[in-house]
Amino acid sequence: MVHPNPTNSSDESSCEHHVTTFTAVENESGFQIMIAGCMKLHSAGNMPRFVRGTITMQGANIPVVDLDARAGRSPKDLSDEACVILFEKKKAGRTVAAGALYKDVAEVLDLVRKKHSHLDRDRLWSELAV
Repeated sequence: MVHPNPTNSSDESSCEHHVTTFTAVENESGFQIMIAGCMKLHSAGNMPRFVRGTITMQGANIPVVDLDARAGRSPKDLSDEACVILFEKKKAGRTVAAGALYKDVAEVLDLVRKKHSHLDRDRLWSELAV
């Protein structure tokens, strides 16, 4: 499971936004979503426009993907209410992580209420691929 890294004050200047971050742990019935805390969303640099930034966890930069922009729709507003769900998957013997941007906690709760029915694992990973 992905766990937040302690805050490092030297990262403060590169921060654009703080976002409430959740982890999604895959189990037999889908994903269990848990809060991970408030994390810094850093600029993505030379990435496609649908990659809205990165979150640093355990020394790794994890891309945060705007699934609306990835699908050719208008990108989500990056407001103070924005949230990220971090997903991880074992791939070729290693763990790969990516984040999906959501407009607010209500959108995350909507996922929980729907029991993740529209979170097809294979489709989700193909959409999060950078």
